[in-house]
Amino acid sequence: RATPAFPGQTRGPYEPTHVAYEVKTYAEDLERPWGLAFLPDGRLLVTERQGRLRIIAKDGTVSPPVAGTDSATVIADLEAEQDAIEAMVHGLDEAGWLAPSSAAGWSISDVVLHLAQSEEAVVSSISGVSSLVDSLPVVGDTIDEIMENRVRAERGDPFAVFERWQAARHAAVDALNHADPDARFPWAAAPLRPQALATTRLAEHWAHALDIAEPLGVDYPDTDRLRHIAWLAHRTLP
Repeated sequence: RATPAFPGQTRGPYEPTHVAYEVKTYAEDLERPWGLAFLPDGRLLVTERQGRLRIIAKDGTVSPPVAGTDSATVIADLEAEQDAIEAMVHGLDEAGWLAPSSAAGWSISDVVLHLAQSEEAVVSSISGVSSLVDSLPVVGDTIDEIMENRVRAERGDPFAVFERWQAARHAAVDALNHADPDARFPWAAAPLRPQALATTRLAEHWAHALDIAEPLGVDYPDTDRLRHIAWLAHRTLP
C-alpha cells in the first residue's frame, strides 16, 4: 500500500455528491468472479479465479465454462503434449538416447529422466506425501541446482528411464484429474491449484520437447495448447 508523502496528505476535504445508488443483482452462481469485459452485443465476459471463462447474457443467464478454459481441458492438453514427446522419442536406440540434448550438459535420456522425476513429484504433492523440494532428496541451494544434482544421481539405462517417465506421466495426469480443483498443492514457488499445476507441467514438457527435437532434427511446431501457458502468464502479471 502506498505511503503518504507527508502527514495528513490523505485527509483532505471531499465534496459529497448525494448521488443515490441502486444495487441490483445482474447474475448469480459465479465462483469468485475476477475480471470482466463487455462484448459489442452487450453480453459480458467474466473470468473466475479458478481460470474459467463464462459469458453472461443480457438477461443475466450464466453460460457453462467456455470450452478450452477449464481444468479438464488443460490436463487433456498436457497429456497431448506428453503424447507428442513420446512419439518423438519412441524407437530411439541407445546412441540416440545418449546423444546431447539442447539442455546444457544433459543427454536426451537426462531430459526425460528430469520429466519423470518432476511428474513423480506431482503425484507426491497431490497425495500429500511430500512437497516438490521434499520429494527431491538431493542437496542444492536452488530448485535448478537440486534438479541438476538429482538427474546426475539417478542417471541409468535410458530404456528404463523411458519406462519410468511413461509410468510417471500417466500417474501424474490421473492425480491431476482426481484432485480437488479448489485445493492448493505444494510446488516450487507457491502452492498451486490443479489447473495451474497442470499448466506449469505443460510449459515444462513443451520447453523440454524443444530440447529434444532440435538435436534430433525433428520439426516440433507450436500448437494451440500453448494458449494455456500464455493465459497463466497473463494472470500472473502485476
